[in-house]
Amino acid sequence: MPSRITLIPDGRLTAVRGVVEQRFRQAGDAVCTEGFGDFLDGPMRSVFCEALRHAGADEGTVWLLDEAREALVARFNNGPKAAEFVNSYRQPLRLGLISMVVAMEQPMCENTMHENKGHDPSLPRRLGMPTHAMLAVPFYFAGELRGVLSAVQVKERLPEAAGFSPEALGAWQAAGTILAGLIERRLLGDILGLETAS
Repeated sequence: MPSRITLIPDGRLTAVRGVVEQRFRQAGDAVCTEGFGDFLDGPMRSVFCEALRHAGADEGTVWLLDEAREALVARFNNGPKAAEFVNSYRQPLRLGLISMVVAMEQPMCENTMHENKGHDPSLPRRLGMPTHAMLAVPFYFAGELRGVLSAVQVKERLPEAAGFSPEALGAWQAAGTILAGLIERRLLGDILGLETAS
């Protein structure tokens, strides 16, 4: 039977733990800005896009809380109209289903968006792309809730079996955890001056 790996904290590092944690959270704040899309490297983008494909989604968005924590801002999207709303569209936290995900810190799967009274159709209307179904999960990294990851099926691109399964929601949550881990690994590498292989 293989031996269990046990890593013991180094006292020299635990002595500065508070400083590292504070800097880690500050670094998390710093990437939740217009430069977030540039911060996402190849492996991060691959995790995001492959998880969307696996879930049966047409596209997805990383929504991050603004500095005042009053709105979600679209910071990354892999769809054809990303340039029309990324870094410019703000979803007030008092409106919409993704805002409910922030308030409740619970994942959501909605397969009949047009029937849900909590759905805010402002962005789909603006883009001319009505949403049929959505997965949305809370997105945590660097010690805090930072926003929401959403995956959508667009009405004009509906597959034969439209809608998301509970398994797709679980996979989307797992993708969020993996993406957060990659972000945190890079943040720690940057603030500690460590080389991290991509």
